[in-house]
Amino acid sequence: MVTATKTPRRAWVEQIMGLPISIHLRGDDVRSEATEAVVARVYRRLRWVDSVFSTYRQDSTVSALRRGEVEVDEVVGAVGYIVDVCAEASRVTGGCFSADLPDADGVRRFDPSGVVKGWAIGEAAKLLGELPGHSYCINAGGDIATGYGPDCPREVRDQAWRVGLQSPHRADAIVRTVELHTGGLATSGLYARGNHIYDPRTGTYPTTTGSVTVSGPDVMWADIWATALFVGGKESEELLHQWDPRYSVIRLT
Repeated sequence: MVTATKTPRRAWVEQIMGLPISIHLRGDDVRSEATEAVVARVYRRLRWVDSVFSTYRQDSTVSALRRGEVEVDEVVGAVGYIVDVCAEASRVTGGCFSADLPDADGVRRFDPSGVVKGWAIGEAAKLLGELPGHSYCINAGGDIATGYGPDCPREVRDQAWRVGLQSPHRADAIVRTVELHTGGLATSGLYARGNHIYDPRTGTYPTTTGSVTVSGPDVMWADIWATALFVGGKESEELLHQWDPRYSVIRLT
């Protein structure tokens, strides 16, 4: 058996969208110029996403949209796509997910942040998937996408990326491990950022303890469902299973 230590591995990290985004590659050419070029392209793409979708940047397209300065049909195509995904997410989750969220002044405005991070990481993963002979893992604040490019040797493809799930009660404790080869994973909870998750059905902020981790084919939808299941509780898991049974749920209490 070929072990992970026999395959060259390299990692990069940059601060974008207000959080560290790390890229991990396995393969024989992790230090080549071609590899560097793909990684640089990924980070350029993520910086572009931030410039368009950030609700914290006054010069972003989404901030202009929130101020009513532009309409959806006047902005770049990606924004319209995200608007449609937000509407679909609200529908399939039974209203447990929404992009219509209270701002700092309490006024509900369009905030696609719960979709954008997962979507951005999924798009970045597509670029990394163009890199021949390598497997990849990209992590943005717990939104994780993994996969491999063309002509990736079987011994590299078969090495799972092991993701540790943090205890909701102790930042220094890993209580579960998930192995990923392809697909995405996301976790929702209050232990890292405090009381920031909104229940659009009741107009309140749940104080539920614990965390919900969802894994499946698409990191964007894993992130959406992790939030929705945290808000909706265990009884809402049936909605996910009906929507796509390929997604798995781990609840930590």
